[in-house]
Amino acid sequence: MIRRIQTLYLAVAAGACAWFLLSGLPQASGILWQTVVICCLGAAAAGLCIVALLKHRNRQEQARLINAAIAVSLVFSLVAYYSLYTSDNLYFRTVAGVDVPRLLALCTPIVAYVGMRLARAGVRRDIRLVQSADRLR
Repeated sequence: MIRRIQTLYLAVAAGACAWFLLSGLPQASGILWQTVVICCLGAAAAGLCIVALLKHRNRQEQARLINAAIAVSLVFSLVAYYSLYTSDNLYFRTVAGVDVPRLLALCTPIVAYVGMRLARAGVRRDIRLVQSADRLR
């Protein structure tokens, strides 16, 4: 049973990173080193989210892991969008109209970042709640 909402946010963030990696967009640049860097950063961001999800008993460590995941996610997003921009693959419109699967895949790094920020806010709220409960004892 999910007891804390940040568990859901972290799962969504990890899933969004994985979806971007599996969508085929990292290979669109055609440059090997950019593809490798994007894949490594995306896997690191997703991995940090999963590890933070599993560290729900230690909220301070979970907050540090989420902060690291946010930093990696920002670098991941910047490198991915830069790579797609320089190779002229940052588009979602075709002659037939809007390419919805590509548009959704392009939005996944942003969804991952927002999920991590919401998870960090939830962990901070839990930390403050525990501290206030400790003061009352």
